[in-house]
Amino acid sequence: MAFALEDLGNIGEFIGGIGVVVTLIYLAIQIRQNTASVRTAAGMDTARQVAAWVDRMVVYPELGRLYNLAAEDPDSLEPEEASRFMIFMAEIFFIYEGQYQMYRQQHITDDMWIPKRDILLGYLKNSLIETWWINRGSPFSESFRTYIDALRANPEEPSYVYESIAGWYQKENSTDIPRE
Repeated sequence: MAFALEDLGNIGEFIGGIGVVVTLIYLAIQIRQNTASVRTAAGMDTARQVAAWVDRMVVYPELGRLYNLAAEDPDSLEPEEASRFMIFMAEIFFIYEGQYQMYRQQHITDDMWIPKRDILLGYLKNSLIETWWINRGSPFSESFRTYIDALRANPEEPSYVYESIAGWYQKENSTDIPRE
């Protein structure tokens, strides 16, 4: 049985089509793996940034003292202390803004972003931080400010309970929590 030139051409097209499908499947797998790698790296980076911010309160106990004092009674801070505290808090807002941008670009998942968003909203229940945000939030991107302000006005999750940093601090220092 002899194959005509047209038959060989059809077989070649068929094999070429299979090659294209296999290549597309391979590329889809590579894109998925790359996306997973980017999300993992972004998650690790977000954890490192926040850990470094928290670590500074240990390395510089004065920051920890200011943080706790502002949590308990923000009005008790001296003007210089309030200023230092707000600079420290601005840093975490800048860190979280970067993470928000990664979230918008789907580099970090809801599981990574939503707890951080809720922490920011909790911080904004502190009168000192809220005043700072309202009066000095302009260095942040418009999309971030709009997002945070919309959440403050109308939370995405009706069951979310806003808690102030004073509330968190009081829980952390509660005598009901066993200490080692």
